[in-house]
Amino acid sequence: MTDTNITEQVSVALWEERVATERTRADLMQERADLMEARFNEHKLRADNAESDLLVIGEAVRQEAVDREFCSAYEDFVNRVNSRTHGSWLVERLESVTVRFTVTVSGSGNVAEMASFVDGVRSVLNGAFDDDELVDDIDVLLA
Repeated sequence: MTDTNITEQVSVALWEERVATERTRADLMQERADLMEARFNEHKLRADNAESDLLVIGEAVRQEAVDREFCSAYEDFVNRVNSRTHGSWLVERLESVTVRFTVTVSGSGNVAEMASFVDGVRSVLNGAFDDDELVDDIDVLLA
């Protein structure tokens, strides 16, 4: 055997050893990456479940407030809780309802009396609702 052949054999053996070492490193890195991905997926699932649970709890609290007619107290509670959390987990507005009704008045009067009457109706209606539920839109039809 010549020195060149021996050198080539040693060189090939060294390269094969290096390749095997690099493959081992790559395999270890892949295992670590797979483990990190599995941990990430586990944490994401936990976070998604926690978010879902919070929404279920929020809806249950909202429904309980509706059932007990605690709408005003509920909204105060929601504002306090949501201001201390990283997300608005509780639904702020229970429900939005538009109510239309007709008041029929017989009689006569001038524009100033009609304006006074409309203000009186508005005042009575506003007294029937929570402070944040005000009657703004009153139409007067003169027959």
